[in-house]
Amino acid sequence: MTRSLSLGIDVSTTELRVKVLDLDQTRQVSEAVRALVPVRGADGCREQDADYAQLAVETVARALSEIGDPFQVAAASVTATSGTVVPVDGQGRQSGPAVMYDDARGIPFERELDDGSGRPLSMLGRMMAMAQTRPHFRAASVAQVIGAALVDHPVPGDTSHFLKGGIDPAQAEWPPHWWPQRALTRRHCQNWSSPAPLWGGSRPDPRPAHS
Repeated sequence: MTRSLSLGIDVSTTELRVKVLDLDQTRQVSEAVRALVPVRGADGCREQDADYAQLAVETVARALSEIGDPFQVAAASVTATSGTVVPVDGQGRQSGPAVMYDDARGIPFERELDDGSGRPLSMLGRMMAMAQTRPHFRAASVAQVIGAALVDHPVPGDTSHFLKGGIDPAQAEWPPHWWPQRALTRRHCQNWSSPAPLWGGSRPDPRPAHS
């Protein structure tokens, strides 16, 4: 009998964790963890030079290697630190170190952007700071980068990972009055969606594409 499995992938500041649930038995059957090491720099810099996609598929493969019976992965979900910005290319692949949720370089921009609406703006401030030195970058969440690796195409970011980016969670968009005078434009971002979007089917083989 082929076991039906669900994967839960969670990325914190210090580790990437994969848990495997047997959907028929409704219990956890495997787990694998990979340590992540944040790197601090000067001027409030806090970056993490981690290949999240590669680490995720390797950790998934390690967790699945403990399953002895035939199986199929029926579903997977990904969550990660909210507010961390990952630069990506047009295909959703990571193109540089992640700027962590507590990186302080965006604070001056955050103050400038504050329009009194009460929206949390720290992530948007970091994106503005990144745009000063990388004007053509695209911003994604850690969960998006891993999702793109799992389904082999770019995926939208859910608003829960961008709540600190000043977006309207209902409209999944920035306030229109910001666009004319800001350095950021819509091209800096992948698409957004409501929380828990369906990204699509995974690659047939969950192991790394270039192992």
